[in-house]
Amino acid sequence: PARHDKRHNKVRICMQMDPINLAAAAAPIVPGADIAWKYFLAGGLCCAASHGGTVPIDVVKTRLQTDPSMRTYNIVSGAG
Repeated sequence: PARHDKRHNKVRICMQMDPINLAAAAAPIVPGADIAWKYFLAGGLCCAASHGGTVPIDVVKTRLQTDPSMRTYNIVSGAG
């Protein structure tokens, strides 16, 4: 029986391509692959912003908790 789903049609179209252009025929068909870089960029920027603000605060907090000479400081005076 003939299959008429989208995936089967894409495979059939790729197999009918010109044999000279083998790279295009062998390339996987992934929907949305042309805009994937936008998601990688957005994720990287969000990660940089969130970690850039929270890691220094965490470092100061850890120093205040572990260094006995800094036990009387607060978070603002411990940063200096």
